[in-house]
Amino acid sequence: MTLQQLNESSWIGKVGKTFKEKGTAGAFTQLCKEIGFRGPSMACVKYVFSEYKKKKIEYTSGKISKEEYDKWLQMNRRASFTKTSKKLGKERRKRNEMK
Repeated sequence: MTLQQLNESSWIGKVGKTFKEKGTAGAFTQLCKEIGFRGPSMACVKYVFSEYKKKKIEYTSGKISKEEYDKWLQMNRRASFTKTSKKLGKERRKRNEMK
């Protein structure tokens, strides 16, 4: 499935609605601000990805707890979603400029 096909399907809208229902909308933005970034930038996404890789190694070697690892796993998932959302938004803006 191409990026355009993903964007045209309404899956991302459904996910956004689920975030609002669960009360987790803005959780990644808050996380980035706590880390020291202004918001959910690609720099924050890359930072979370790199830290998650470190935490995964630490967990497999027994240096951190399952709870700590799970926390970083959740952050990694949120970062991944943010990265995908940014790509879809960029693709949508390009398509709208062509019209």
